[in-house]
Amino acid sequence: MNPIINFLLNFQTLVAMSEVSKEITRKNPDFFPTAPMDYGRFLVLSLGTGTAKSEEKYDADEAAKWGILGWLTSDNSTPLVDVFTEASGDMVDLHISTVFQALHCEENYIRIQVYITLMWLFKISNYILPRSN
Repeated sequence: MNPIINFLLNFQTLVAMSEVSKEITRKNPDFFPTAPMDYGRFLVLSLGTGTAKSEEKYDADEAAKWGILGWLTSDNSTPLVDVFTEASGDMVDLHISTVFQALHCEENYIRIQVYITLMWLFKISNYILPRSN
């Protein structure tokens, strides 16, 4: 998936929560009257679209020796882009989870993310793709 698209998709839950809070602040009659930050009234289920199972791609000792070019391209990959795109989804989840914990309503937020392996993709493709005879 394009790293920019992946980055933007990870923020949907945060944007949705912001929009609900904004509508509550505006006293939109379609929303139950409550305080915008009363997350105890929110029930948030964040569903991931699936992500590749993280493998330890980079060795810390090796990365410590990289210069600027090494971080931009190493072993036919883009370590800097990989690190930022992988971290973006985790940071949004961490942020939202921390807010719900701080407001003592952590049970009102759940994140479900499926980790995809190449073997899983191969198995599922046998069911989706037509077989040639």
